[in-house]
Amino acid sequence: MRMGVRVYYTDLERDYPEVYRDPTLLGAYVQLLALTDKAYPNDAVLPRDLRTSLVDRLVSRPTATPSRAIVSNEARGRLMPR
Repeated sequence: MRMGVRVYYTDLERDYPEVYRDPTLLGAYVQLLALTDKAYPNDAVLPRDLRTSLVDRLVSRPTATPSRAIVSNEARGRLMPR
């Protein structure tokens, strides 16, 4: 069975423009989204090779109100604050 996550790029660009415009940050975001969705309902483990600075940038950003940027309800709110 193939597993995957769907990212609505128009919503992501609108709700998280700094993530959408930074290829490195976007890559980290999608990888973490896939890990959290795969690990649900348990907590996902951060990969060792993921730079701490990228995680800090993802979680320390101002709160936005996402619409469908994070597709699965299980993953909603795990990577980005609501």
